[in-house]
Amino acid sequence: MYDYKGEVWHVEDDGRKTKLSYKGYDKSTDSLRYGFKPQKHDKRIFRIKCEEDRRIFTSVARDSHKWRRLYRKRTGVERINGRVDRDYKFEKHTIRGLKKMTMFITVTFLVYMGMAKAKILAGET
Repeated sequence: MYDYKGEVWHVEDDGRKTKLSYKGYDKSTDSLRYGFKPQKHDKRIFRIKCEEDRRIFTSVARDSHKWRRLYRKRTGVERINGRVDRDYKFEKHTIRGLKKMTMFITVTFLVYMGMAKAKILAGET
């Protein structure tokens, strides 16, 4: 049994649930491995294929420390994407074609980085 947060439980016949701990990604079968905590003295390993639900079961488990570390990095990128959309008017653009859009985004980031460097040199944070 699992939920949208990626937490996985083992359910006994009598209905008792035990939360399983993440044991790693199995690249050969494209599945996540879960098992009981060492206190349970149960060595069984359960594999859940990533195909089960691609939004929940990715190669990095949602309830792992690595997921939290990677997810924290995402917020900084989302702030930059929001600024590009809002401040540089890319939300409602009329640019057609991948080459032209790539050029406009590149110029936008050059301007963005130039302004950041100017603020650093001016002593602003």
